[in-house]
Amino acid sequence: MNTPQFADAPEQRDPPENPVNSVIVELEDCSEAAQSRSLLRAVLVRGASTVFIIQVVGTGATYLSNVAFARWAGVAQYGVYAYAYGWPKLISAFCVLGFTTAVLRFIPEYVHQQNWPRLRGLLLHSQATTFGAGAICGLAMAAMALFAASRSTKSALLVAAILIPLLAFTTLQSQVLRGFQFVTAAYTPGAILRPILVCLLVFVAYRSAGHLSGKTILQSTCAAICIEIMLQAVLLRGQIPPLGTPKYEYDIKLWWGLAGPLLIITALQLLYQTDLLLVGMLRGPYDAGIYNAASRTATLPSYFLIAFNGISAPLISRLHATKDHRGLRTLVRTTTHGAFWPALLMAVAMAVFARPLMLAFGRDFAASQPAFLILLIGQLVTAMAGSASFLLLLTGHQNQTMKVYAVAVVISLTLNFALIPAWGPVGAAVASVLTTVFWNFALVIIVKRRLNVISLPLP
Repeated sequence: MNTPQFADAPEQRDPPENPVNSVIVELEDCSEAAQSRSLLRAVLVRGASTVFIIQVVGTGATYLSNVAFARWAGVAQYGVYAYAYGWPKLISAFCVLGFTTAVLRFIPEYVHQQNWPRLRGLLLHSQATTFGAGAICGLAMAAMALFAASRSTKSALLVAAILIPLLAFTTLQSQVLRGFQFVTAAYTPGAILRPILVCLLVFVAYRSAGHLSGKTILQSTCAAICIEIMLQAVLLRGQIPPLGTPKYEYDIKLWWGLAGPLLIITALQLLYQTDLLLVGMLRGPYDAGIYNAASRTATLPSYFLIAFNGISAPLISRLHATKDHRGLRTLVRTTTHGAFWPALLMAVAMAVFARPLMLAFGRDFAASQPAFLILLIGQLVTAMAGSASFLLLLTGHQNQTMKVYAVAVVISLTLNFALIPAWGPVGAAVASVLTTVFWNFALVIIVKRRLNVISLPLP
């Protein structure tokens, strides 16, 4: 099924060639016809490989740029950057207000129906709402930074406040591109272009001034994201040609009916991911820099699961709606095995070379090694659980997911406040892993009970 272009005439044109788009189409076709499950696995692996390559290149660029930042700025200023950047990353995900999933749900439907007024209304409403929420939260964060932040982090936090609406908007735009089934275009600007641009801008600033601060890194990030947003606009303009007199239709109740519950789940997920911020608040920028180096490096094995989810997520609801339970089990089995075993091999290799990996950030980052090894365990647990979270969210079981995340938040905050003051980054890592074990296996149990699907890499 080709993605139709926006046009007043009924004639449809094929979209530009996109390998991931063709993979999704092929996978959908073979699911509809209930054809060979081996073909289903082969197509899924091929599509995940494309996304994985993008993620690997982007992760490599991000990792190397963070190594450079840590060496140029030192532990303290790198910690200022990590702590300040953690706030807009956390808040901007909330500012999207659940529309990242809503656009994935409704854009393909409106394109298939050629319901251009409703599609334009969805795009305009989601973009305006997201940027507006980001601007409000950015102003609130700037005010708090002015009156409550310490002298060492105040200027960096003020720059970070500008990042909130920018990050929220670019996150939404990437999901809009995914909604049009242009997955490569959705992932590439943020995964590859942004870290490369940030590193180049930071390098120029470092060479010009002879030193580097956390504030400078954040300013470079702002500039890079602005360029990313402009590129996304060009990519979207190619899919939505301007019309003479475009009409807009809105179905606010329907859109918020899906986005509302997802917003609550997102808020719970974000509260669970506050370990870095709590390390910065309870132990200071130095320990925040140590923990950020460990956590960024430990996430590398998770990109196998991200790659498979990038392809399988749009298909889960379709297989469930058509009651293709055999296809759903095949999809989950392929995703879980394809994500876990490569992640296990990578985690073992990284554990063996843990000290050199941490020393790459600088001599003082040897202290990151214990937290790094602990966090690797959490990444393996997440890979082992596979697509459990997506399975529940995309099959109408968001209420059960919400309850699990609510309990996880309580566990996470309790453990972090109990362990970080005494153990610092190691305490945060222990709290993260224990919480990860709880919510992943709780979701796996619910998936088995509700969908009769085993989301584990079992034989």
